[in-house]
Amino acid sequence: MDINNKVGVVTGGLRGIGYVIVQHFLRRGAKFVAIFDLDVEEHEEVVNALKQLEQEFAAQRFSYYCCDVTNFKKFIACYDEVYTTNGAVDILVNNAGVFAEHDQDLTVAVNFTSVIHCTMHAIERMGTNKGGKGGVIVTIGSICALISLSTIPVYSATKGALACFVRSTKDYNAKYGVRIVCLCPGMTKTKMTHAVKAIKSYCLDFVPQKFIDQHISMHLQDPNSVASAVVEIAEKGKSGDIWLQCCDQPPVDWENKKAVEQYLKLLK
Repeated sequence: MDINNKVGVVTGGLRGIGYVIVQHFLRRGAKFVAIFDLDVEEHEEVVNALKQLEQEFAAQRFSYYCCDVTNFKKFIACYDEVYTTNGAVDILVNNAGVFAEHDQDLTVAVNFTSVIHCTMHAIERMGTNKGGKGGVIVTIGSICALISLSTIPVYSATKGALACFVRSTKDYNAKYGVRIVCLCPGMTKTKMTHAVKAIKSYCLDFVPQKFIDQHISMHLQDPNSVASAVVEIAEKGKSGDIWLQCCDQPPVDWENKKAVEQYLKLLK
């Protein structure tokens, strides 16, 4: 799918990786991108983020929606508003996520349960079997879904579940014009990773300090590298694909074991 002239929804799109994905979609020629995030429209961070986008793009090409993805009714209302206004949603990016090892319920709710709900609703709207035009659903996983990172077991579990969910859809959803794919990026420069570097209390009490030290010593890549990979997997990825991307390198298909083996050497 060529992103040019398409309509996209990016959850968690106000900051970090999500915000950069919005920028890349717009630069790629997206007709309209809806930004879903928690803050109310009047919040200073929302106002500043939209002003920054307006410096580069026409204001009618994007809009902000206050939407907590764990509130499924609110998500449906916002998604359907975008759908009705634009005639379709061609791309959903499930990017919203939290790092809260001490709040397991919140971590599971945001990182896994909400993604399942959002994906299911998008399939209902996109599926050609339901009268839709088809589309792409990109779920942002994590490198910890593919390799063991002992520092963050709860977060890792949610991301591993997402990868399993996406992989399980590969044999049938494309039949209805919907491709569901998953990009698993490595450590990236965001507020979340800065929190891990700054505060040991973000991790569970029983996690040894040496594991935390190893974790925070990993290369932090530019969010633009992740956003570029999101564009690529949205345009070229096959249904059920799991792609790994880290260390500012282009993404590789997890099923390509030789490429993955070479890729993981970058982490050592």
